[in-house]
Amino acid sequence: MNAKNKKGIWIFSLIIFLFILALYFDSYIIQGVSYIKNNVLDEALIGLTFTSSEIIIFFLVTSLFLWSENKRKWILP
Repeated sequence: MNAKNKKGIWIFSLIIFLFILALYFDSYIIQGVSYIKNNVLDEALIGLTFTSSEIIIFFLVTSLFLWSENKRKWILP
């Protein structure tokens, strides 16, 4: 087994471990967040979600139009 295969196995094992760890702590995080629930915060975060979704879609569509017109240098700015 060469060094490249050992590194790949190590990275895969680390990813699996972090995934299992995230699943373990997920229920604790959900329980903690459910205790700070209130209507004002719910409405504010729902508004933020819709606003950010529209902004992301706008930037993606704009980038696609600039890409198709060969103006790729303008996408990042």
